[in-house]
Amino acid sequence: ASDVNASTQVFGVSGLVVGLNTVSVLVTAEDQSSRVYEFQVRVARSNNTGLLSVSVAGVALSLADLAVTVAPAVSSVEVSAVASDGDASVSVSGNTALSFGLNIVEVRVVAADGVASRVYQVAVTRTPYSSDKRLGSLRVNGVVTAVGSTVSVEPGVTAVSVVASAVDPDASVDVFGASGLVAGDNTVSVRVTAEDQSSRVYE
Repeated sequence: ASDVNASTQVFGVSGLVVGLNTVSVLVTAEDQSSRVYEFQVRVARSNNTGLLSVSVAGVALSLADLAVTVAPAVSSVEVSAVASDGDASVSVSGNTALSFGLNIVEVRVVAADGVASRVYQVAVTRTPYSSDKRLGSLRVNGVVTAVGSTVSVEPGVTAVSVVASAVDPDASVDVFGASGLVAGDNTVSVRVTAEDQSSRVYE
């Protein structure tokens, strides 16, 4: 105070919050009259745009390598991100309508000050469906048989047992013509349908 006989008290210099904070100085004169002086302290909002964690479909990713591979049937992923600053906002885009191959999902962090921002890119690779239509094995009446070969059976036989498998476990196999056999040549077909629905017929 200007008067050495006056006393001063200060209020509001601690417990500051983001934004404006009022600090008050109470000056009490020797005659016990008083006056309050005020000024404001502005605490700036943080410009922190860092990320604390990122997860895709519940699986945490390394912040040093924001990449993940998903199955062919997955066309969208749930991406969760937590900002380093709890007052920053986070938004995610590009995590739906995933195409086969590489997709870029963007995680945008806007700092608490509403000005600073940063975009993080998460590489999501959607594995294409397999096109493998190879025939793995073929057995006719329990005997390993090569494609294109002829199998002879006794007269009067009207059906044979055909067991076929594909190389790719996700491919499906269908057999046609193994029953209703007549005397002479009969063609038996094995159709292998790949995961991507393309197919090949073996006879």
